[in-house]
Amino acid sequence: MNLLVLFPTEGERNTGLTSGPGFRNGLQMRLGLLRLINERKLLSICCPTEFSDQTYPFLNEMLEGAVGGLLLTDSNGCSIFLARTPIPSTNGTVELEYSFYWSYGDPRQRVAGAKCEIERLQRTSADARCVAFEQALSLDLEQFPLPEIPFEEPFDESVPVEEGIRLYEHQRKAIDEWERMNWTGLFKMCTGSGKTIASLAAVWHLAAHLREGDKLLPPVIVTVPTRVLADQWCREIRKMGFDWPIQAYNSVDQWIQQLEAMLMFEKKDKPIFVVSTYRTFADARFQHVLNELQSEGHTAMWIADEMHNLASPRLLALMSERGSYLKYRLGLSATPEIEANPDRTNRLLKFFGGIAATYELADGIKDGVLCHYVYHPFPCYLDPDLGQQYLELLQKIESSESKGRTDVNLYREKRDLVRKSGIQVAAFRELLPKILGDVQRLAHTLVYCPPGFGSKADIGGADTSDDIGEEEDEARLLEQVGETLRGNDIEVSSILGGTSQIQRERTLHDFVSGRIQVVCAIGCLDEGVDVPSIERAIVLSSVNREKQFVQRRGRILRRSSSDANKVAEIYDVVVLPQGSKMAPSQAKTLLANELRRYRTFAELANNKAEAAEIIQRALNVAAGEEMPPAQ
Repeated sequence: MNLLVLFPTEGERNTGLTSGPGFRNGLQMRLGLLRLINERKLLSICCPTEFSDQTYPFLNEMLEGAVGGLLLTDSNGCSIFLARTPIPSTNGTVELEYSFYWSYGDPRQRVAGAKCEIERLQRTSADARCVAFEQALSLDLEQFPLPEIPFEEPFDESVPVEEGIRLYEHQRKAIDEWERMNWTGLFKMCTGSGKTIASLAAVWHLAAHLREGDKLLPPVIVTVPTRVLADQWCREIRKMGFDWPIQAYNSVDQWIQQLEAMLMFEKKDKPIFVVSTYRTFADARFQHVLNELQSEGHTAMWIADEMHNLASPRLLALMSERGSYLKYRLGLSATPEIEANPDRTNRLLKFFGGIAATYELADGIKDGVLCHYVYHPFPCYLDPDLGQQYLELLQKIESSESKGRTDVNLYREKRDLVRKSGIQVAAFRELLPKILGDVQRLAHTLVYCPPGFGSKADIGGADTSDDIGEEEDEARLLEQVGETLRGNDIEVSSILGGTSQIQRERTLHDFVSGRIQVVCAIGCLDEGVDVPSIERAIVLSSVNREKQFVQRRGRILRRSSSDANKVAEIYDVVVLPQGSKMAPSQAKTLLANELRRYRTFAELANNKAEAAEIIQRALNVAAGEEMPPAQ
């Protein structure tokens, strides 16, 4: 990217914002300009006095590139970033879109509506491009309100970044215990409680310890289940004062050549980061590099986010093989235990050295780290024949598990029965008018949709997700949900496992700004994604694994800095049979595990008694003790 920086006056430029060859340290860290300082890609001028002959050649060169940016800043540290994106057409013309951002170009902070589109500019017209740029600059930004800034790092040169980080008490205690356990351990902390920030603060803590012993700092490898989460980690790493990490999760050509050299590079001031998905971590090329480094005696720190994803046999084996290389270890998960598999749980806990800190959802709500919520279970009932088949499948699953076996085919058959019935989408069409009757405008809403026909996701057993993406036909039911929303004049978009990074970021940004009111997803937003602006979730489909529903609930309860009194809403479609032919007590026993998620959601809700009563009445209907409500 080429960057043009404008200061209002010469005095502003001389107040310390620029010194030596370029920017002060804080701006360098914030903008990642360390590699640009000595290259001809950066121009700093005073606006408007120097917007003349010196500027136009640079601006022309900048506008020839694929992406350009402009930063307006002042001595108070307030900055506005303008990004230029060309949209080519087939007739030799180009449309330029200029978007304004606060907070140094953070995609989540785009100024809503502050966009200037210049259409049909000839590619060869330098003057036209420069005029378009000046037109974009003339936009009156004062008409747009300041957006929510969820996290602002200090970047005061008088205070090292690692000393300026503000942590909750539970985060400080977790780091201290991790040190006491010889720099190994697990943070079992609920979703939304700040595991990412705590782990990066732990890296600074370890770095300070090693510097005291006059030791160099080893690199840090961060592994995550999805590319969505990997993108988020890269942003958080930069915010916490580290250099931009190697992104070892996109095209292998973009990282394989530099991976070994960078992992060998130990530094004195701050470590190098490598961010990868578990799928890439298990790749033979990635493992070959680690094996070579291990054989030469090198070491690294490993942050394993959502570390329950290591439960597959292949990843457990690789983890064990890399034990001597991954000297410093930190696992992160709200749910590190592997359900119905104590052996794999023990192997994970043993490798990471045990649980260093526990912080539950109830703690987060009590301490004000997470927001309160209201829970609305919405029972819907399969027709009697399908309901009977559903109960019979539950009976087969119970029989199989009582013998110590897990029959994946039975889980798949049960899920397919519900999905093909169409009951989840039908329930959504019935529920939506009720929600719209309670709110002035449906916004900041996340809808968890059922997977499409033929999908292999969420069929029971150990979770080995490595961001392999959803099946193509998974969008079929999701699209029906989208059509229902659009039919009610609601702006909606979706994020699937195969959604590109650019589209993901654009969708999440427009969701935060409110331009997109609803985002539909299937499973790829279950883990790690930090979107504090979510006000409500509509759960149309969820498996019965504790891991998933604990993750989802925490995702919704992230506190928003713009609304200290936020109370989230969860609407949950409860799919049940009706009028069982078996004894009510037997039916209730079979359904007890199916209703675990709903009862867990109700336990900490503001309307606990009301929600529990709805669930109990639904169970009575499913067991044949009560008649279903009139439709």
